[in-house]
Amino acid sequence: MESTELDRSEEMKLLKERADLLGIKYSNNIGLDTLRAKVNEKLEESSIQQEDKENKASTRAQIRAEQLKLVRIRLTVMNPTKKAWRGEIFTVANSFIGTVKKFVPYNPKFYVNGYHVPNCIYGILKEKQFLNITTEDKGGKTEVRTDLVPEFSIEVLPPLTQEELDTLAKEQAAGNRID
Repeated sequence: MESTELDRSEEMKLLKERADLLGIKYSNNIGLDTLRAKVNEKLEESSIQQEDKENKASTRAQIRAEQLKLVRIRLTVMNPTKKAWRGEIFTVANSFIGTVKKFVPYNPKFYVNGYHVPNCIYGILKEKQFLNITTEDKGGKTEVRTDLVPEFSIEVLPPLTQEELDTLAKEQAAGNRID
């Protein structure tokens, strides 16, 4: 019997040390089973929190990769006030992807073979609208009509094939430029 009492007292001592390290509060006259349950509960809780952190990190990386993936588009400006503009800088920022800035040109020559933009910028371009104001004469009265209209017409093109990428790389190398 003495050996089991020794084992119990050693276990109690070890459990109290572990509880102190884990920041578990307990009374001096706590039972062995109760202290063991509290320590085990705290250890399970910390392992669950560690799994949650790992899940959040992998989810964050997956969202970031998805939002930064390049989309090949052909863009046409529908807003008459922006027809003369050379382009515009679009910015997207959040806690998952950080800050992404991209200059999107409006000149049609950039879109002959398509133009690559990050998926998050493509989403902004797709949602962008402007107020279109039209006037109409009806029986001597001028009627003004306003509508929210998409600012851009966007055609999503298929990704470049490896052959197209190789051809583009040769053209850029020959011209000593990158477009």
